Amino acid sequence: QEGSFGPKTRKALLCFSLLENGARLFGSEISTAGSLTVLNGLRFFSIAWIVCIHNRYISRDIAVFRNSYELYKNHLTTTIIDRGTLAVDTFLFVGGLLVGYANLTYLRKNNGQKNWLIYYFHRYLRTAPLMMVTVAVSAFLMHYMGDGPLWMDIITTYESTCRDNWWMNLIYIQNFINTKKACLPHTWYSAVDFQLYCIAPIFNYLLYRWPRVGKVVCGVLVVASASFTTVYTAVHGMGSVPGVYDYMEDVYIKPYFRISTYLAGILLGNYIVANKESISATKCSGRLGWLCCIICLLFAIFGLRIMNPPLESPLRGAFNASAPTVWCLGLAWIVYSSMAGCGGPVTKFLSCSIFAPLSKLVFAVYLTHQPLQYLFYASRQESFDYNYFLMGYFFVGNLALAFAVAALLTLVIEMPMCNLEKLVLGRG
Repeated sequence: QEGSFGPKTRKALLCFSLLENGARLFGSEISTAGSLTVLNGLRFFSIAWIVCIHNRYISRDIAVFRNSYELYKNHLTTTIIDRGTLAVDTFLFVGGLLVGYANLTYLRKNNGQKNWLIYYFHRYLRTAPLMMVTVAVSAFLMHYMGDGPLWMDIITTYESTCRDNWWMNLIYIQNFINTKKACLPHTWYSAVDFQLYCIAPIFNYLLYRWPRVGKVVCGVLVVASASFTTVYTAVHGMGSVPGVYDYMEDVYIKPYFRISTYLAGILLGNYIVANKESISATKCSGRLGWLCCIICLLFAIFGLRIMNPPLESPLRGAFNASAPTVWCLGLAWIVYSSMAGCGGPVTKFLSCSIFAPLSKLVFAVYLTHQPLQYLFYASRQESFDYNYFLMGYFFVGNLALAFAVAALLTLVIEMPMCNLEKLVLGRG
């Protein structure tokens, strides 16, 4: 009955309403000229790419194949799957773009004033509850969820790392400490994203207060990060291939090597805020822009395959250091063209309403997809032939299950916590 609870209690209880949260989650967004709804499609395809590459590597490490896995090593499809590492750069770029766009818009409206404590609290409360629920399930419940010849060896190891090192995920330092035994090893990205989010106000304020200085600082750091990556991998003789452990541990998961794409996003966010009206009024065919965009994207994906340098060649290190930035130049055009009205069918497709709810589930999919893949492959009781049809079948199933689990967790954990935050802080 309505009279049973006070207004504040009722509002708090409504934060957990599946009906209201479901309506908000699955409600469609209308694409308009000058909007950023194109990011919805980018997020969806990026998480699908990540699930695909993890499906490939986890199956390689766990599953028993009757034929040689190496038979498909040099196939074009394998190249595309393995370049799924660029999807991480997409998320960093989009993260920087949204942080830059939101903060610079707010600073302009409020004369440079912002409560930065709320800024940090908001991000932590947005991500930590779902992270720790996933950690808890991985630490204590996974061994009850299946069985198989390899089950105890694989799942027990997976659980023990979370029981021992859960605290690193709580404070987002799993990419620096005991990385070989990290709980939910794929969450290194969450740590990098949170660390870059923490220092983003420095660049946002510079861009607001001293725009030229801010642009120079960001530009220098973008070049410095890529250059440092090239030099570091060359000096240490690393094969700059994600999946080779010294490169993964020392380079791939460290924020100072990943900052270039995040800053590229912040710079684009700043440009959009500063020129939004003129961008929306721009009349352009975009042919040259689209040509450059396609070249950048294709180079980032296939450049290494075409050049094919030796594993420890400095050229390989230089490519892997520069490819993420080149990739983000292509993404920047996709976003800009959608704002300028010359995105054409690409903008229409990436802005489809179906991607709006799916993009809201991306964080939960990211957290849960890898434990689900371990459960699936560790429970296999038969061997099978490795081929693209079978792996594609497994990938689609993994992706669909991950989105289903993500929808449940988003409705019962992530959205209620966000609602409570708005209620407590008076933001909704």
